[in-house]
Amino acid sequence: MKPLLHKCLSVIAGFVLLCAALPMDYARADTAPEYTLKAAFIYNFATFTEWPGRNAETLDLCILGSSPFGDALKTIEGKLVGNARLVTRHVTISDSTLRNCQIVFVCASEKDKLPGIFDLARESGILTIADFQGAARQGVMIELAMEQKRITFEINLEAAKRARLNLSSKLLRLAKTVY
Repeated sequence: MKPLLHKCLSVIAGFVLLCAALPMDYARADTAPEYTLKAAFIYNFATFTEWPGRNAETLDLCILGSSPFGDALKTIEGKLVGNARLVTRHVTISDSTLRNCQIVFVCASEKDKLPGIFDLARESGILTIADFQGAARQGVMIELAMEQKRITFEINLEAAKRARLNLSSKLLRLAKTVY
């Protein structure tokens, strides 16, 4: 089997196994901390997203606002997404380095700034993710939620298309709702 095909199949298998485990105890908040699970989901979202024309050594995941993650992001820091290493950092909306992010997790503390974030995402090809209610309906590309102690997610495909991002059909099939 060709190395690239083998690697792609390994990533897909990993994501399928993660999602297959979700209805069971793995996704229960009492078994694993909520934000450790959400960090794992974010990593998998990155592996199933294509940034056209991107070829860099790092993939920057930026946390915008008051982070609920604590140390949970350490579980995905440095992991490979394609050929790029995942790097996490905290940024502000006024931070000019926000344009250098490929993924922005919008914390609930920043939801009143969504219009500016959406403009930036469209211009710079940034995948936006949030976990506050109604985020996907407002234009965030992926909204994470806890339902009955399980992680679910909704996708705003139109927002992703406006930012020129390609979300895998495999990811779309696993979403609770696609707008």
